Amino acid sequence: MDTATKVALASAMLTAVVALAGYWVNQHMKRRETKSQMYAQALQVIHEYQELPYLIRHRADSDPATRSALAKQISDVFARLHLYQTLLAMDSPVVSDAYINLFSHTRRQGGPYRHQAWNTAPVSSDSAMTQSANFYYDNVAQLEAFLLAMRRVLHPWGWMQRRDTRKKVANPDHSQLDWRRPQTIPDNDQPLANGE
Repeated sequence: MDTATKVALASAMLTAVVALAGYWVNQHMKRRETKSQMYAQALQVIHEYQELPYLIRHRADSDPATRSALAKQISDVFARLHLYQTLLAMDSPVVSDAYINLFSHTRRQGGPYRHQAWNTAPVSSDSAMTQSANFYYDNVAQLEAFLLAMRRVLHPWGWMQRRDTRKKVANPDHSQLDWRRPQTIPDNDQPLANGE
């Protein structure tokens, strides 16, 4: 084989490697975007579940139409929770386990909160709106474990940390999660520490 042929072959191989690398990066970015949207929607359903006691507590009246509308909203939230549990199970077992753990922990408080909200009289005045109960969910460790699992699955080399991720997801209360927690918006109307 002469030198010109070797150079042409090397050039073709380099072009093929660059094309494959570009294809891999492009496909990873598309998968990451799709997964990110699914994860965000799954987390949104958890937040909607947490809001159910507030919806019940702030109902205008106790007539059958109101109860029926609220029951439909509750049913829709549960249907979407089960949908995302299934989608996440097909996508990533570790993310699915973290999601189920987050929902199970949240549900332990959500059921009693909904029961409490149904046993409260409907809101009849503006002043009663500000006197409503505060339904606090103690699920921060489970939420952090879910976020950690999502971030690692979305990272190109996250599969290398799969064992560590599974360990932290399995026992989020005793794990030191290794990502910087973003600043969150408080759930109450208290002023922020910096006066904003």
